[in-house]
Amino acid sequence: MADDSFSKTPNPTELVSWVRTRLESFFTYQTKLYGFLHDLRQSSDLNSFFIKKIIDSGKTNEQSLEIVAEELQKIGSDSRRIVTEIGSTEKAIVESKAGADESVSAMEKAKASIAEMEGTFKNVTDLFVNIEKDASFILQQIDDIVDISELTNLLALNAAIQAARAGEHGKGFAVVAKEVRNLAERTKKITEDLSTRVKTLGSSLSNSQASLEQYRIVKNSVISGVNESAERLKLSSSTLSSATTRIANVRSLATDQAEGSSRVLQQVSDLTKGTRFLNSSSSHITASTASQSALINDLADQIGGASKEWQNAQGFLGTELPSEQKQGVRWGHDITYPPWVYLEKGTSAGISVDVLGKISRQLHKPFIFIGDQWDKVKQSFEKGALDGIFNAGWPNSAFQTLSVLPTKPYEHFGVRIFIHESKAPAQGALALGDFKNKKIAVQQGSYVDQVLNETGCQLVYIENDLQSMVQLIWEDVDGVATESRVGEYLSRKFFNGTIVPATGVVATKDVVMLLRPGLEDLRDQINRIIDETILKTISF
Repeated sequence: MADDSFSKTPNPTELVSWVRTRLESFFTYQTKLYGFLHDLRQSSDLNSFFIKKIIDSGKTNEQSLEIVAEELQKIGSDSRRIVTEIGSTEKAIVESKAGADESVSAMEKAKASIAEMEGTFKNVTDLFVNIEKDASFILQQIDDIVDISELTNLLALNAAIQAARAGEHGKGFAVVAKEVRNLAERTKKITEDLSTRVKTLGSSLSNSQASLEQYRIVKNSVISGVNESAERLKLSSSTLSSATTRIANVRSLATDQAEGSSRVLQQVSDLTKGTRFLNSSSSHITASTASQSALINDLADQIGGASKEWQNAQGFLGTELPSEQKQGVRWGHDITYPPWVYLEKGTSAGISVDVLGKISRQLHKPFIFIGDQWDKVKQSFEKGALDGIFNAGWPNSAFQTLSVLPTKPYEHFGVRIFIHESKAPAQGALALGDFKNKKIAVQQGSYVDQVLNETGCQLVYIENDLQSMVQLIWEDVDGVATESRVGEYLSRKFFNGTIVPATGVVATKDVVMLLRPGLEDLRDQINRIIDETILKTISF
């Protein structure tokens, strides 16, 4: 039929053909719409998760602000007590300084008195020196007198001898000579006694001078000690003055701190109120995003239901479908594992889709791609609505209870650990051992945890890789373990490439196609093309 209208009443074959065309057109639009909805749901889920993290962070911030407010109140109270204590300390230092100033004044007076005593001491010392000189002079004079008395005694003796020679005429002269001799003897005795006394006085003066010298040494030591004490008192007084100034500054700063704490406390209080209001309002945002996600999911389910109705209608009209359509192989695939498999504007795309496209062309057999959530794809396969599933990791515990025909591997998944670029090393890659005891996010139900179980990492199970990367951005985990090309694709598309691989490939897993029993010939044909063509163009 060339157009959508009938020129006459259609026969059953024309009607079936027209309905089939309309159903195929509807299915095409439905598939594209489903793809758009999937992208929208993915973005919506990512935004919802971000909003949830922001709200959780807001609640945490509110709690932190309350704690900060309590601490600021304590700081303000402590600051006021510090100001009081500093005031008391300042008063005590001022009083100590006054006492130190009085001591300095007393020491200055003592130094003045010592200076006067020094003058008196010098006079006494000079007096003793002069007396000692006079005593020495007197001893010299006494020695002269002793010499004269001895000479006089000799002259008297000579006179007595001459008088004896004169006989009677010399008697009077003999008497005079005798008296002179007696006078000389008494003079000698007196001068000897005087000499002894003067010598004793000289010895006493010498002893006094020695005592004065000892006193001078002690006096100098005392003066030195007094001077040092006076200097120390001056220094202490100066230090006290400096301490008083500094304490006054500290008191001023503590007062400013107390006032600043009060201002900050008020600002924190206002911020807490704002945060509390924001958190309260965020519940409406959460409800709105949850409602939006529910609506998107419901719409996707409705489209999925329409797809099933199309399949039923196709089965009903199957006898009228072209032979090419009847011979097409129906392949199911996950739509959340880019760049391996995903939907692009409603059409299946990705690395594995390209591989099956090559196989389809070489077999000259049409392949029909049906993308959906992995669990729904698996259910359709179990019910026989699909001939096969591709982009499956193998071996796969999800198919242990099913009878399937795996093809030869046509690619390999490579597992790497991703981190935020701010934590990446400047050069080289990290080893798997560097993540021992670190929190590593893995997708729930993924094969990735199987290769990390024995590494010592703390595995954190997240709903999907997108949410894992959000957790990484919020630093709730230390890394994200996922397939290498999946991680790079998600990082570029949703996070501006800020999530980067930290390790090399730490584990690999075969990528195969799974066919239902009865399609052994198709499996063998696919294996032949994999060996002859696919593996030659793919670098593992």
